[in-house]
Amino acid sequence: MPVAKPSRKRWYLGFGLLVLLGAGAAWAARLNGASSEVDSAKVAVAERGTMVRSVVATGKIEPITKIEIKSKANGIIKALHVDVDSVVSPNDVLVELDREQLEATLRGAEANLQAARASLEGAQASLKEHRGSGGPRR
Repeated sequence: MPVAKPSRKRWYLGFGLLVLLGAGAAWAARLNGASSEVDSAKVAVAERGTMVRSVVATGKIEPITKIEIKSKANGIIKALHVDVDSVVSPNDVLVELDREQLEATLRGAEANLQAARASLEGAQASLKEHRGSGGPRR
């Protein structure tokens, strides 16, 4: 079977179609902002060496468990023997309170105790006197 030769018309039509496709591709590339210039900040020279990995992250580190230390004693702190994140053992002294205020509070409590004892003695004497004078007995 003989092979038919394409006519010149067909050949010109195919060539024109290729030119149109090329022009359309160039026009589309220009619209998308594609340029032939390369930013020098994004260019690196390839070299041999040891690979080093580093990660930079921002955030907040939070402990798994949190312990609050509270004291029953009130007062002014005289000395603080530990800092945040210090490792402590049982019976370690963490804080010393100012003794002046504590001693003043103690003296006030002792005076109140003496007054209460004197009041108790007076009440007991009054009771004894009342019972001794023939008052009602229980």
